[in-house]
This record gives sequence, structure tokens and C-alpha cells, in this order.
Amino acid sequence: MEKKGQVSIYIIIGLVILISFMLLMYFKGVGNGINLDDTIEDVPVSFKPVKNYVEYNLKVSLTQAIKNLGQHAGYVDPYSYSLPPNLEFPTESSALKPFSNSNRIYPYWYFMDSPNLCESCTFKTMAPPLKSIEIDGAKRANDDNSIEAQIDRYLKRKMENLDFTDFKFENFDVAFLQDLEITTTITNNIVNVKLYMPMLVEKDEESFKLTQFKAELPVEFPRVYELAREITLLEKETKFIEEHVVNLISTYSGVAKERLPIMGSDFRLEASPIYWKLDEVKEQIVDEVLSKVSGLRIEGTSNFGTGAIVSDFEDIEVFFTFPDTKPFFFQINNLERGIVGPETITHDLIIAKMIFNYYTFSYDVSFPVLVTLRLLNGLDGEDYTFQFALEGNIRANAPLYEGTNPLNPAMENTMMCDSGQALSGKVTIRTQTNDYSPLNGVDLFYNCADQACYIGKSDTRGILKTNLPVCVGGFVVPVKPQFIGEPVEFDSGLNKGGDVSVRLTKTKSFEVEVKKLVFTQDGNKWPNQKSDFSTSKYVPTIKELEDDESVILMFRRIGDLSSYKFPAEVRSDGAVAPVYLADGEYEVDMLLLKNKELVMPAKTCPDITILPCTEYDEAVFEEMQYGGGKIGSFKLNSNDMQKDKLTLYTLYFDMFSIDDFGPKDLQVIGELDEYAPYLIKNKPVVS
Repeated sequence: MEKKGQVSIYIIIGLVILISFMLLMYFKGVGNGINLDDTIEDVPVSFKPVKNYVEYNLKVSLTQAIKNLGQHAGYVDPYSYSLPPNLEFPTESSALKPFSNSNRIYPYWYFMDSPNLCESCTFKTMAPPLKSIEIDGAKRANDDNSIEAQIDRYLKRKMENLDFTDFKFENFDVAFLQDLEITTTITNNIVNVKLYMPMLVEKDEESFKLTQFKAELPVEFPRVYELAREITLLEKETKFIEEHVVNLISTYSGVAKERLPIMGSDFRLEASPIYWKLDEVKEQIVDEVLSKVSGLRIEGTSNFGTGAIVSDFEDIEVFFTFPDTKPFFFQINNLERGIVGPETITHDLIIAKMIFNYYTFSYDVSFPVLVTLRLLNGLDGEDYTFQFALEGNIRANAPLYEGTNPLNPAMENTMMCDSGQALSGKVTIRTQTNDYSPLNGVDLFYNCADQACYIGKSDTRGILKTNLPVCVGGFVVPVKPQFIGEPVEFDSGLNKGGDVSVRLTKTKSFEVEVKKLVFTQDGNKWPNQKSDFSTSKYVPTIKELEDDESVILMFRRIGDLSSYKFPAEVRSDGAVAPVYLADGEYEVDMLLLKNKELVMPAKTCPDITILPCTEYDEAVFEEMQYGGGKIGSFKLNSNDMQKDKLTLYTLYFDMFSIDDFGPKDLQVIGELDEYAPYLIKNKPVVS
């Protein structure tokens, strides 16, 4: 009995070990995405060609699915999950289509889903989850956008359309018995697919039921996905892309024509203000700033130099690209087109004239960035590429974070006025409208000799209390967009307080159109080159601007102590941006440009000539001045301020109607003052 008991114990121990081993193998198989049932089906040799054919096509389709995921930011078919890309406004879309000659689109893994001009801006991600919440593919819903579920649906479509025609020539007959089921499982190093597709295969007089098929693909997809997720999270939390762009704009900006408009504020004492055309600035932003997004690197990756930090992905390369074939959102001071420049204040002193130019520029930029990850030998021995899109958003010169609203740029004391020199007593400055109502948000400067110091902004009551540098003959200068303010003289003394009131005039926007007074030659001479030239003898025709023409305007409002300048650009369809004017007296300088090729033929002189002769080579002119002029004086009164449209007339000299165009014909551009009576006769019209 004792021996039998010992044998029983050994049997029980053996069974426990066997069961434990089987459970271990089962859970190990499940953990690696391998169903052991796949290995049980014993297929006769004569039917293996069908099974091999199915599994070969299953792996080919799986490989294509993984490539599609890399080409479409984690989507096998992105058009099923994303609205069509907005080609005209790529930052007002959930996906980016950077190349017009390709159907590839890249859903944004992080982007602002509010309009570009939003006040309460919200953000969103189109990054799909890696794993499905359902282990069994048959239980995965049609709206499950996980990468595993997407592969399931893609492979199902491919397998349902599998063509067995060639097998008929080998006497095979294949009949499907029920709907197929697919389960994709993504593990660290392999993507496994289990296909349940019952089919009855007959050949000659034999038949066999095939049910299970499988495929696997060596690819470290989870690591690539995790790196993309970490980069996205890093962008969300640190805005490292926007910080890079802000630094570049700041580096390339300044108060100089060849630079970008200064990011922030500056106050200059100078005679000649600088103006920038926004079309040219936008091109410069692409060339000097956004193109350098490619300089970003991610620390911990294969091609790291210096850059942002993620975890250890030393075998994966990361590249950032701005697709410069696409448009992007760009504004300076809320203008997308037109001209930007300083607020110019001219102050007449007894012995001199002082000109202050206040430059303040606020950049708003939204732009797409294509991120490319490349894992060398990552897909079954081939390099694997994964691409997705991110969106950069800058408002008021700073990165726009989720949960914040676009703010006005912070004002800076760029003249470096030492706060330790503010030795006056407390000075109360009140900012008011013309009817003495308090006006808040006015930026105030104190000018003394050759320095202009930013001293602060008036509060909601229109008051600023501050100390000033000690100065005799100083001026308090108010600046506020869409307002005109007169500087006020104020002498500040040591420990001496005081009160200052400054008033500002509200401007209104006008729709501005410009019409041409067209002059042509008669007898190879312009009208002013004839001895009997007068406005009564020669009457120009009046025409609208053509599509290739634009007029640069400079409105100059003349006040008792100061004058203000407002730049504008007008094209055939009207002003590029609103023109803000207040009542008062104005002068207007005009420059008419035409962007059309004009050829001046070469001229050669005979060997022997009596009259003077000048030779010159052929010259081709593209965008060039063909007219303009100066409106000496016109007034806008209170009644005019109730109207909306301002029509101006400018001079235009038709060079294109000249048969033998030469240098002498261009001299008229330097003689515009002789045509001033025409501009007096054709006065500006307010309607």
C-alpha cells in the first residue's frame, strides 16, 4: 500500500508539472499574439498550394498596410477618418496634404481645431490609438480607429477579393463556407495576423476544409509609434517648434529694410521711417525662418545634434520639414496684406523739427510641420518610414498654448531708459478722447532730448501714475492703434509731481479706390514737354487700375504740433487693408507701380553723325513706377467721417503706347510736380 501511495503522489506531481507547462506555453503564446490553434491544422500536401497562396497574399497585404500607416500618420486609409485637407488653408484642417502631385495626406497629431482668427482657441489630436480595447478582431467595432482594428478591416477587404482563378486550371475548386474573421495583434517586434476563413477545397475526387491562416511581419512598430507620441507630447507641453520659430524671427528682425519688421516694439528718433510690404515679408518668413524648421533635432535619436529631449531612440532618425509649397496663416498687426510701418510723430520746435517713429509689430503665424521618423532596417530588413503632421501656432509674438487666449504683445522699453533715473515725483497722466472720456490701453512714452522712454500703459480708468526722468523740454507721447494722439510738453523736475492730460482722436476705416489720369505722348513728346502745355489744353482720360497695377499711398495728417503717417496699398480690387483716417487736413504721396514687362530696344549710332547720338543696350523693365504724384491738401470734416469710401486720382504715363521707347521717355517720372494742377482739379471724393 505504501508503494502504491508513493506512485500516486508521483503521478499527481507529474500532472501538475504537465498542466503548469501547458498553461505557461498558452499564456506565452497569447502574450506574443500567437494562437496555438494555428499550428494544429494538418494540411495534406496536395492542398498546401492553396494555403500557401492565401498566407502569401495575407503577408503582402499586411506589409502594404504597415507601409500605408507610415505614409499616412498611423492611418491605413486616412480619408475614412479625416475630413479632406484644406489645400488653401492647411492650418484650418485636420490633415495636411503637402504635395499637389501626391495623394498622401497626413492627419495632424496635434493642431488647433479652432479657426485661425479664434479668440477662445481649442486644440485636438488625430493620433490613433495603437491597440484595440478588444483582443478578438470579431468584436472590434467599425468605428474602432485603433491601428490594430484598421489593419483588420484593410486585410478583410483584401482577403474577401482574393482571386483563385488560376487554381481552376489545376483542377482546384474553392468554395467559401462563411464570412472570414481577422485579428491583428501588434507586439514589440512583430505584427501577427490570424485569419479565420473556412473554405472547402476540392481537387479531383479529394476535398479538404481549410479554416485558419496566419502571417507575421518583423517590424518594431510600437517603438516608432511611441517616439511619435513622445514628440507630440513634447510639442504640446513645451511648444519647442514655436519657440524655435520665434527665436528665428527675433534674430532676423529689426528696424532695417532688409530685415523682417521688428518683433516687439522700438522707438526711434529718425527722419526717414521704414515700411515693409507684407507680401515680401511673408516670402522672407518662408526663406529665412520656416525653411529652417529642418534644423530641429530630437535628443536621444539617431541624428541628434542639439534640440528637444525624448527617451532613448538612438536607432531612429527624426526630421522636421516645412512644406513650403503650401500656404500658411500669417499676419502682422492683424493685417495679412498691405504695408506695415511705424506710427510717425513730427514735432515742430522753435529751432528744429523732431521726428519720432514708433515701431510695434505683433506676429500671428500658423504653419504646418511634417515630421518624418526613419528606422533603419526596421521593416523586414528594409528601412521603415513613419510620417505625421504637427501644427505650429504663434500669436502676439509668443507660442499659443492650449487653454490660453491670444494676447497683445508685451511692450518693451527698448531704449533702455534706466529706471533708476526716474527721479521726478509721482506724475499722473490721463488719457482721454476728444470729448474728455477716459481712454484705456494707451501706450505712453516720455521723450527727452535724443531718447524716448516707454513709461507704461494707461489703466481701465485711463490713468497712469509713474515717475519720469528729470527733463526740461520733454514730451509725453501717446500711442494707440487706430487713434491719433498729440504729444504734450511737460517739464519733469527732481521730486516734483504733476498732472498731464493727453487727448487722442478716434480714426475710422475707409474703403479707398484709386483711379488713373492717363497721359500719352503726342509727336514723341509728353504734354509738359510742349510749349503750350496747360490743363485746359490737354485733358487726360480717366481709367480704373488694371490687375497688374498697384498704388502705394502715404497719408500724412497735419496737426498743430505733429503729423501722422498712414501707409496703404491699393490694387484694382481696392485697398489691400483698411485705411484708418480721422478728421483733419491731409497730404497724400502716391506711387503707381505696374508689374508688366517693358522692353527698351538697344540703340546703335552710325559711324558718322551730325546730331548727338547716345548708344545703349537693350533693357527689360519688370515692376516699375509709371506714375503717382502728390495731393497737396484735402480735408476730412465731421460729415465726411460718416461716410465710408474715399476716391483718389493719380497720374499715369502710358509707356506701352510708345513705338520707339527710350531713356528720354522715362524723364517724365521725375517731372510729376508739373502735373500737380491735374491733382488739384481732380480732388479726392468722399462718398
